Amino acid sequence: MEEFKNILTYLDEYGDISLEESPFNDVDALVLAELAYFPFNKIIGEKKTIKKADINKFIYDRNSSSLAKRKIKDNFLITKFIHSKRFSDVKIGYFVKDKSRESEKQFQAVAFIFKDMIFVGFAGTDASVVGWKEDLNLSFQNEIPSEISALAYLNTTLKRFRLKPVIVAGHSKGGLLSIYASKNTKNNKRISKIYSFDGPGFQDDFYDEKYEEISSKIIKIIPSESIIGRLFHKDINVMVIKANSRSILQHDAYNWIVEDNHFILEEGEMSEHVSQIINRCNNDFSFEEKKIVVDTIYDLFTELNITKFGNIDYNKVLMKNALRHLKEAYRTLSKERKAVLKDFIALLIKTTFQEYLSKKEKIKLK
Repeated sequence: MEEFKNILTYLDEYGDISLEESPFNDVDALVLAELAYFPFNKIIGEKKTIKKADINKFIYDRNSSSLAKRKIKDNFLITKFIHSKRFSDVKIGYFVKDKSRESEKQFQAVAFIFKDMIFVGFAGTDASVVGWKEDLNLSFQNEIPSEISALAYLNTTLKRFRLKPVIVAGHSKGGLLSIYASKNTKNNKRISKIYSFDGPGFQDDFYDEKYEEISSKIIKIIPSESIIGRLFHKDINVMVIKANSRSILQHDAYNWIVEDNHFILEEGEMSEHVSQIINRCNNDFSFEEKKIVVDTIYDLFTELNITKFGNIDYNKVLMKNALRHLKEAYRTLSKERKAVLKDFIALLIKTTFQEYLSKKEKIKLK
């Protein structure tokens, strides 16, 4: 694989350059948006804010195993962030984590406090099935629990820091939450920028006059073969960038190519093809039918006691057993659920085939 530069190498090159020497940019925003996934609750404890030195002590504490399962790249990112001159005066605080299987909610937020601004970071979906279920609920719900929490968090932050401008950002679902909260807060004039890093869009009725008030502040950045970022996609200011991977793997922000202190622009068609398939299926089903599909799939996972995607082992024998159990669980479904699920799968296959033929015809015409 060809070597490329990403947010980690960016911190190597720009970590010793202060924000006074080189102003805050889009890559800085992605660094902080990725750090919003970090389990700061294990470090902050009862404190409202912490300095970077506190994180440093935590990471190098041999008695602490809370970071043992974090991705290697995440640990590199937080370590480089801690030792950077660029973020030397930043405090981290007001961390919130709320996950509930009952309310189908997975929410996480943190504030990065600079001398002259506040950066609110909303985490995207984690590996939990609950987080995945909440995302799918977007297809038939006008409002999910995390959106309500994001608005409350942003309102509290704006009141807490009355004189400082605020940047709101997030990756994946975190980007969606950033736009939702910024649109619905009464103090959106205090918000200077809104970043959505490969975050999905919204149902049609979301794009109203209130959305127009903040649209010029939205910076939506998606990789060229983005799938997640093109779902329900109607956002105005979209920056399409290069990534060192293909298809869904481009959703991983560590694969986004960085040159100096910016991303490299590029265009892509493949993700448009995939997202059109998903969006067509979404449009052809009623809210109630989509709810049945999502609830049915979730119930099947629950019956198999799968709470995280990491619980699914790709060993062939185990996968065969899992499929056998899924078939058995499917037989227990009501006639209504079976019928809707079959219709959804049939439509997915049909739409995929139609998109494939359409794309093939376009190539011939060229």
